Amino acid sequence: MCDKQEFVTNPRIKLLSFLAIIIASIMVIGDIGFHIASWSLWHDATRQAVLQAYSDLMPALTAKGFKQSLLSQVLYISLDTIPRIISTSSYILIGILFFRFAKGEIWSNRNISASFIIGFLMILEQLLYPVINMLQGMALSVDLVKGQRVFSFSFGVNSESLFIIMFGVFLLIFSLIMRESKKISDEQRYFI
Repeated sequence: MCDKQEFVTNPRIKLLSFLAIIIASIMVIGDIGFHIASWSLWHDATRQAVLQAYSDLMPALTAKGFKQSLLSQVLYISLDTIPRIISTSSYILIGILFFRFAKGEIWSNRNISASFIIGFLMILEQLLYPVINMLQGMALSVDLVKGQRVFSFSFGVNSESLFIIMFGVFLLIFSLIMRESKKISDEQRYFI
């Protein structure tokens, strides 16, 4: 657990932490809830939208009589779930981190580790999107005959993704700074 000196009782930290916990909870419910609803309640509409989106590269996906195999559907949905798992994990860790902040636990090793992991997950999610898009295209082309299959890979990030990556890098650096500050603080405590 943490030493008593590591706990802070600033009411503004507590208030803002509870606000962050509420936002993180809403994001978890919205992110995973919408994903589950899309693929379970609105499966046909979602599947048709996906096939339509990829039809520019693979026109046979929207041709009359095309039947998507179960393997293709499972692969696509599984790949589509990976970013949701990463973002949901980030939101849960953010909620836990701010819950600890609300309790007054600021400079603890587990908060430092949580900050590092959140930053890493934020970067990972953004960098995985191009790879996942490529793999999803391959999963959809499983049902196509030779000559109609397409392999498409592009690597690019938009400005929103770059902002999230920069924020992830900030969290990584901030957690390393927190670790060094805690180490110096602990050393000073031992010398006094």
